[in-house]
Amino acid sequence: MGDKRSAKSPLLYIHQPHVHTPKVSMQSHYMTPKKQQDNQNKQSNRAVKRPSNRNHFTKQVAEDESDNIDSVNRDDYDKQNNEDEDADYQQKKFKDMTLLERVHYFLNPPKYAPVMRCEIRTTERKHRGKIVDYQDEQVYMQTGRRTTPTNIPFNTINEIRMIGF
Repeated sequence: MGDKRSAKSPLLYIHQPHVHTPKVSMQSHYMTPKKQQDNQNKQSNRAVKRPSNRNHFTKQVAEDESDNIDSVNRDDYDKQNNEDEDADYQQKKFKDMTLLERVHYFLNPPKYAPVMRCEIRTTERKHRGKIVDYQDEQVYMQTGRRTTPTNIPFNTINEIRMIGF
């Protein structure tokens, strides 16, 4: 690359009167003095500081909350717990779902996700495509570019895998 501390002549030459090469005065070396006194002062300040007592405020808040919890209706508390359980049910991993839950997952995908493709393994063969409907223990699946869905009995399904979009 070259020495960056010295000025170089221009790379593109245009016919001009003779110009002297520029002389650049650059600082090539700098050193800061060590300050031992400042370091000692900082260390002594750190040693003097004590942790503040933060438990005083939290104790008062905890007592107020315990009084408020007694006044809350038990029915409201139960409703909140049921909503939390429903949210946990929806957040279940795909690998942990049963076959029926997986079919319902493909029928009702999240709003932000596009239509998902899957692979259904039966005792006879593999089907790849999009699950269109589930009625009367029958899974209707659109495979490839066919317009008519393929009918698969739910009892013959061994495994359902997610393929992608």
